[in-house]
Amino acid sequence: MLVYGFLDDDKNKSGKKLEGADIYHTGKADDLFSHGKVEEIIIAIPSISTAAKQAIIQKALVSGESLREAVELPRQKRVLEVSAVTLSLQNAIGCLAVAYDVTELRRLESMRRDFVSNVSHELKTPLTSIQAYADTLLNGGLEDEDSSRMFVERIAEQSERLSELIQDLLRLARIESQTEAFRIEPCDARTIAQMACQDHQTIAQTRLVELHETIADGPLDVVADADGLRTILNNLISNAIVYTPAGGHVRLNVRKDGQRVLFEVQDTGLGIAREHQTRIFERFYRVDRARSRSVGGTGLGLAIVKHLVDVMQGELALESQLGAGSTFRVWLPGGVNPE
Repeated sequence: MLVYGFLDDDKNKSGKKLEGADIYHTGKADDLFSHGKVEEIIIAIPSISTAAKQAIIQKALVSGESLREAVELPRQKRVLEVSAVTLSLQNAIGCLAVAYDVTELRRLESMRRDFVSNVSHELKTPLTSIQAYADTLLNGGLEDEDSSRMFVERIAEQSERLSELIQDLLRLARIESQTEAFRIEPCDARTIAQMACQDHQTIAQTRLVELHETIADGPLDVVADADGLRTILNNLISNAIVYTPAGGHVRLNVRKDGQRVLFEVQDTGLGIAREHQTRIFERFYRVDRARSRSVGGTGLGLAIVKHLVDVMQGELALESQLGAGSTFRVWLPGGVNPE
């Protein structure tokens, strides 16, 4: 908590000149005036410009009422919320201003607004398509056998997309609220990794993408939830295949890394620009919205990956360069085979 103090006379009770100095105070507000000498608690804090501080203090002194204002610090990428109140002191009129760093709170509020907006849009898109196809069928489309079959197929396709979206939303909510039961125990990373690659060979071949696996020799036991680990690898491999052009390569590497097991999913795909990399694990965040919707998916896969890794006390990292592919790395604690 940053506390700024200002007196409109030249001296305080101890006879020391304040000169509008900043006061930094980490204790209770009651302790602020308990010090024998003011210089003991005066520390310069250059976060807010002098002009901004003087403007806030002046407003409070003129109005005689408490006020609250947000002060943005563009260079520091921070937002401070300043509350100022006038003080009636002996032979002086004072102003006490408290500045709270609300940067993280603002970021979370922005994420919440984005989430509400995004989930509404994601739900509306398939519903609109279903309604349009159904209306066409009811208005005479049923008479055309070829067209009616195509419309019914599109309805089924959009219904499946809607179902996947709802299931992912529910699962993410359960993971975040810790209501989903996880069995964190030693399991065979080799078998899970091999199955994940096998499950995606067909779709990789359909998209003309080569999918390979490189799994180190020797025991590869990991302490994790087996189903959760499958979900992590399935989501990462699926994303890599979808965003890799025909003729590209996707590789899953699994090996020991100290006391942990490292899973790497590498691709030769489109890559992710640096400005998007810090937000790529947010719910519904899409680097290219048009392309993301055209290739399918719910926009929740990487968010689920991040939360599952956190649940398993692992670590997640991304290395990517635009136009040069991406590498997603997941470290999970190594374990002893229960057998």
